[in-house]
Amino acid sequence: MSNLQEQFGQIDIYVFDQLLRGRIARGMRVLDAGCGDGRNLVYLFRTGYDVFGVDADPSSVARVRQLSA
Repeated sequence: MSNLQEQFGQIDIYVFDQLLRGRIARGMRVLDAGCGDGRNLVYLFRTGYDVFGVDADPSSVARVRQLSA
């Protein structure tokens, strides 16, 4: 189980399901509206997706920028 957590982080089951169904595929741009701390973006960053995040809290966006670096 820890291997999955290392690979995908704390991803929501819904996002994981979309990945498995191929609805989020390589080469796509992904927008995470309400990105919070970016927990759904870890896998996407690591695998080279073109990722964008927006959030009402500017400090959340700053944390996601640090995560993506």
